Amino acid sequence: MVCGTSQAVNDWYDRHVDAINEPDRPIPSGRIPGRWGLYIAIVWTVLSLLIAPLLGNWGFVAAVVGLVLAWAYSAPPIRLKQNGWWGNAACGLCYEGLPWFTGAAVMSASAPDWRIVLIALLYSIGAHGIMTLNDFKSVEGDERMGIDSLPVLLGVDNAARFACLVMVVPQV
Repeated sequence: MVCGTSQAVNDWYDRHVDAINEPDRPIPSGRIPGRWGLYIAIVWTVLSLLIAPLLGNWGFVAAVVGLVLAWAYSAPPIRLKQNGWWGNAACGLCYEGLPWFTGAAVMSASAPDWRIVLIALLYSIGAHGIMTLNDFKSVEGDERMGIDSLPVLLGVDNAARFACLVMVVPQV
């Protein structure tokens, strides 16, 4: 649910960029009208917070961290997405590291072993590169909307090299 929430939050706050890069998506195309995208994000946030305590203390804390990062990534005034370094780090942590950490914490009802945390961090680093690759489809809209994704900041070729390096290093 936290992942779904993050997608809904991002879809709402990225609607202007998506209107340039992906105009057929539900919000910019008008298939989700008015402020319904925002309402969906809020409802999913509340539902996530209501269900998360069922996972125990560690699961609840992980859900709160994930939700805070989801909103911080997409929503002003923080909007970590504005900076490709911070935004991709937040996504890497949420999409890769946090699920590993949460699963281990919920199953053991305690803090995960340091080795699990290390593996989760390595996956998060690799996911930073995956997020950089995802930004290539949005270069035009990012440039026009002032979003400093890594392809915009570094140039497409350098960002591709960086993404490959970041994805391979954790595997070594």
